[in-house]
Amino acid sequence: MRTIDSLSTAKSAGAGFALSAINPKNVLLIAAAAAEIAAVGLPAGDQAAILAIFVLIASAGVLTPFVLSLARGKRSREPLDRLRHWMARNNT
Repeated sequence: MRTIDSLSTAKSAGAGFALSAINPKNVLLIAAAAAEIAAVGLPAGDQAAILAIFVLIASAGVLTPFVLSLARGKRSREPLDRLRHWMARNNT
């Protein structure tokens, strides 16, 4: 956690994305969603739009703190620190 504390906003977002992308559970969920979207038989543009919506919803856990940090700047420090402490306590 100490190493993560020193990362910039962009590097933190990249680390969050990487850790989510290599999680086998997430890979299986993405594959299942892609298979379902493809099985419906919608046009390619509609499939791409649905997939983009799925990715946004699935990324909410990573995107929310990132967007909060960008939108509120230094004012986001306190709520994000509380979240970090909660996550460290409940890591198991």
